[in-house]
Amino acid sequence: MDMLIPGIQGILVDAAATKAMYASLPQPTIASDDLQAVNWRENRDAVIPASFRALLDRVGVPSDWPLMATAEHDVADTKRYDGMVFFVGQRDAKAPALPLELTGFEPLTVRLSDDLLMAPSAWNDTKALMIEFTAVVPWTVDIAANA
Repeated sequence: MDMLIPGIQGILVDAAATKAMYASLPQPTIASDDLQAVNWRENRDAVIPASFRALLDRVGVPSDWPLMATAEHDVADTKRYDGMVFFVGQRDAKAPALPLELTGFEPLTVRLSDDLLMAPSAWNDTKALMIEFTAVVPWTVDIAANA
């Protein structure tokens, strides 16, 4: 296992095991009639910074894996989306307490957690950690065109 983020000791990652796990899972799909999900799909590449993509690559999440998120709150002409990804890893005695806010991923809010209650069942018997993210996304879906 390798260190996750330079400067944060005690978080260990097995990127190869994470890649193997994702290869064994079916990719999630977005229903075309779920307008909140369609809005996320249309805007996610614009709001996810390269630094976050690099973090996902470092932990072994495939670059073509569709990051899923659910809309939680309306804020003016935007939606706040919350999402999560899992990776094979663990914290050792040197690691800071979790959950831990991570910086350098603006405009996303990113948090590292060991709370796996929302993890798909495939992750149940795996030493895993979760990266949670929050993004505020403009509403761009034409509701009339999708009716």
